[in-house]
Amino acid sequence: MGEALDPVILEIVEGVLESSMKEIEAQVERTARSTIIREANDHVPAIYDAAGRSVASVSFTANVDPIFLGWKPDDVHPGDVFLWNHPYRSAGGIGHLPDLCFTSPVFHEGELVAWVQELGHVQDIGGQVVGSLSQTATELFQEGLIIPPLRFEVRGQRDAGLLSMILANTRFPEDLEGDIDAMISGVRVGVDRMEWLFRQYGTSAVSSAFAALIERCRRTLLDDVLPRIPDGRYAHEDFVEYVGVSSEEPREFIRIMLAMTKTAKGLSFDFTGTDAQVRGSINFPADARFYARALLTTFKSFVPDLLINDGALSVVEVLVPEGTVLNPRFPAACSYRHYPLIRCFSVVLGVLARALDGQVPLGADNMSGVSFSGTDPQTGKPWYLTMPLGGGSCGRHFADGSDTVLMTPGRNVPGEYAETFYPLRILHFGLNPDSGGPGLRRGGLGYRILVRFAGAATVRVRTDRCYLEPAGVNGGRVGKSAEFVINPDSATPQVLPGKTDAGHVEAGDVLLITSPGGGGWGDPLEREMAEVERDVERGLVSLALASTEYGVLIGDAVGTRALRNELRASRSAPGMFDRGPKYRALVASGRIVPRLPE
Repeated sequence: MGEALDPVILEIVEGVLESSMKEIEAQVERTARSTIIREANDHVPAIYDAAGRSVASVSFTANVDPIFLGWKPDDVHPGDVFLWNHPYRSAGGIGHLPDLCFTSPVFHEGELVAWVQELGHVQDIGGQVVGSLSQTATELFQEGLIIPPLRFEVRGQRDAGLLSMILANTRFPEDLEGDIDAMISGVRVGVDRMEWLFRQYGTSAVSSAFAALIERCRRTLLDDVLPRIPDGRYAHEDFVEYVGVSSEEPREFIRIMLAMTKTAKGLSFDFTGTDAQVRGSINFPADARFYARALLTTFKSFVPDLLINDGALSVVEVLVPEGTVLNPRFPAACSYRHYPLIRCFSVVLGVLARALDGQVPLGADNMSGVSFSGTDPQTGKPWYLTMPLGGGSCGRHFADGSDTVLMTPGRNVPGEYAETFYPLRILHFGLNPDSGGPGLRRGGLGYRILVRFAGAATVRVRTDRCYLEPAGVNGGRVGKSAEFVINPDSATPQVLPGKTDAGHVEAGDVLLITSPGGGGWGDPLEREMAEVERDVERGLVSLALASTEYGVLIGDAVGTRALRNELRASRSAPGMFDRGPKYRALVASGRIVPRLPE
């Protein structure tokens, strides 16, 4: 028997890991140049043990396997920095080319003891469109510069030729170089903190603490989470919108199918039945480990302080059939790989809702976005701005949904920043009234934004709840879907598709942007009258919706009781899920063919 690990040291190691992650993030955000990293925060650090197992909190991180596959242990040195963005040579850890992954080893007393990593989405890495995100790309080669696993720095010395080649393949070389410097500096901060940790407590104690953190994650899932889910097999399906994306395919909606089997020993997620990969860029070349780490974060609702690391991999088995949108074959395009990932969260929540009699919120669309590009009419220089758009989350049995939530660690771009550096004006930036699905617990609200342009620009829209609506659960109603309209108050407003690279505006045009709301939870006729009145007072719910969906007449308790009784008598008993009138119309027309009952 080895010496027992001091629990104080375990707590210190865990604290250093999490604080180091925060320091890496802060270093990158304070020194990056591009809007998408500095302002939108689209990057994520990670720390691994010597074997490449994640030991800190993870969700959308990559992994270290490409280094293990490409270099022998004695060919890795202090100060080395490895770089890659190749989705099909990243061992399932990278989904599209704008994500650059930088990784460095940590040494103590001549021994490799850990790895530090920073993965960030850069502004542009080449390809057929500005921003390197093309929904209509049909193969990886059209999407940008492909970087296989390479050594970017050797013992701290940068490969100047490699850097020059990378910068020659972007439309914004200054931004890219600044982001590269920022991410490497973040990795160095992490390496410094890990070196201090190992010097302070020694290799044996810290490595034992790493192993204990992995084991604690495994035990927490087995002892505290799984017993709350009844044994059995549960299935759910949802759909990615693919309307008008590819002229080469008749498909309009992509099915994501999940069967979850729960036993006392663990879980299995089986995505058999998910649709085949598509010609457009809505494919995600991830692997089972990535899906396990990412999807198990939904279980934090059972244990909020649960730290998901590689301990989860021994609890859940994930089957992702090859050739599907969740495991495509090379060289399938994958710029917009996040759409199927969003729906993966939806189906996981769906199977949990089925297992727990609706006591779980359903998925939403928390990764909408819009981007603009053009030539600045004052400077004559090209410009590009991407705006991540959070959406409302679904109501929960204990609380309303949250407003404008981004699924990733990202955040919205401040209006003041956008107006300062880009040729546009933000006329309105706020919540979209009535967008949250009615329910005993109302869905969260999406954004309502108005942008006026100073010159001609291309508009690219990306949302996955335009033709469908975020579903309600356990009697809750759907949230409002997204909408993008050029000159909405004119005589000839132009409604943009939910997925397009081809929107166009001229100087003076105004673009209305609304992101989806979340579905409601529970019967809206059971919502407390005072809560509805407060929502109306705050401008979150209109008087019309208060009466038609909640049955509330403001200030009239007697009239409210009568109206609610009337509405109850006219409504059929609610099912587990409400996918809304748009979905029902698509099913009736045969454009969507469900395989599972609601």
